Amino acid sequence: MKQQRAKPREDGLQTVLDFYTRPGAMTGASRHAQALAKLSSDVGALAEVIQGLAIHQYMAEAYGFKVPEPRKAECHIRAADRILGQILALDDRPLSAARPPEKRVVGVCHHFALLMTAMLRAKGLHFLDIGTSGGVWGLARGYSLMIGGEDAVVRRLDPILAALVPGEAAAPPTPGFAGDPRAAQGYVHAGANGAGHFTKMVHNGIEYGMMQAFAEGLDILKHADSAALPEEHRLSLNLGDVTEAWRRGSVVASWLLDLTAQALAQDPELESFSGHVSDSGEGRWTVQAAVETAVPAPVLSAALFARFASRDEDRFSGMLQTGGMPQLDLLVRTSGEVRLSNFLLWEAAYAELYFTDVMWPDFGREHLEAALADYARRERRFGRVAESVA
Repeated sequence: MKQQRAKPREDGLQTVLDFYTRPGAMTGASRHAQALAKLSSDVGALAEVIQGLAIHQYMAEAYGFKVPEPRKAECHIRAADRILGQILALDDRPLSAARPPEKRVVGVCHHFALLMTAMLRAKGLHFLDIGTSGGVWGLARGYSLMIGGEDAVVRRLDPILAALVPGEAAAPPTPGFAGDPRAAQGYVHAGANGAGHFTKMVHNGIEYGMMQAFAEGLDILKHADSAALPEEHRLSLNLGDVTEAWRRGSVVASWLLDLTAQALAQDPELESFSGHVSDSGEGRWTVQAAVETAVPAPVLSAALFARFASRDEDRFSGMLQTGGMPQLDLLVRTSGEVRLSNFLLWEAAYAELYFTDVMWPDFGREHLEAALADYARRERRFGRVAESVA
């Protein structure tokens, strides 16, 4: 799609962002502009845009764009389930009263990309699932985009996508890279519908692991002066200085490290942070995908569970003497006693119990191996019946 602008602009990204954020620039399509400004939260506004009412007129009046057929709208929205329901309920009225119905393109973040592809295709709509990374900083840095959908549709939108990404200057060229040149710009056509969101999902799972690694490593450095250590082994480390040095030349240098260094520079003790870490679902889906494909993912799984723990979901367990220890799998009771006697009642809720007549002082390696062999033959149910486990 070639674009003719009324006057040159050096920042293509800002041009696209202005398109979404400057309703005051309109003269003859103010209702359209207001709808665009509300896309992030208003279902009705999105429905109005998708139905049309001259989105091409808005672009033309705002920046002198000449928009050829077919017209396109990329919408970054929340509450995708509700909003897509509105799209699917739309009738087949044209994008403007003077024009016949035509194909439209909807780019929207939604987990059920495959389902939406089929449903929207029946409405004459092309669908792209676009995973977006960059957060609020993408406004200045550009966004990393992972796209799933038909190749012809993606290529038709290349000018818009290229204006949203950081560009080649954001990172040095990778020696020997001979792939899709769009990847070097900061966006990738990952594959068919579903590939964009799947790639972004795993991207976020990796992010969880990286963030957890930084948190644990820096926590170790912070406690290098612990009173539990011999005095001559204690170290007092400035984490702000350490992370700032790591940003240059270190193998762990990354944007996440940049953000960590910024936080430590502004708040060395991180007192303004609660330690409560939410998750938006992608980490869970990544771990689920690992389970479904039998791919070991211990780091990503542990990082997700660490987020659960940060939200005090294990508060009661944390107050026990066993707080911080792994979940109990097997409880061995010696001396012929066939009861727990109030021992580890909470921790043993779903543990397997093993009773032996061997007295505790005589309980040796061979007895432990016998207990483990018995445990290995059991079916762990965690409160479920055998049928639901299968």
